[in-house]
Amino acid sequence: MSTGKSTRWVIDKHVPLALIFAIFVQTTGAFWWASRVQATVENNAVRIQKLEALVIDINKLSERQVRLEVQTENVEKILTRIEDKIQKRAGG
Repeated sequence: MSTGKSTRWVIDKHVPLALIFAIFVQTTGAFWWASRVQATVENNAVRIQKLEALVIDINKLSERQVRLEVQTENVEKILTRIEDKIQKRAGG
């Protein structure tokens, strides 16, 4: 059933220049968009790393704050005992 005609795909010489230009602009735009997305992803990755470091620092500070609060409570208890002893000696 072959008629002898070529079945290869060929671009006609009558393709409008505007169509070629439009395809070029779209392709360029796609590459530009993809590069912007990649830059945004890289920027977000850097920001995430910085935020993770901040979270670690905040957790350390929270632990330190708890230790300081416990120490403060212990100092208050000691001071209360000292004040009670002073009052007992002064009153007795």
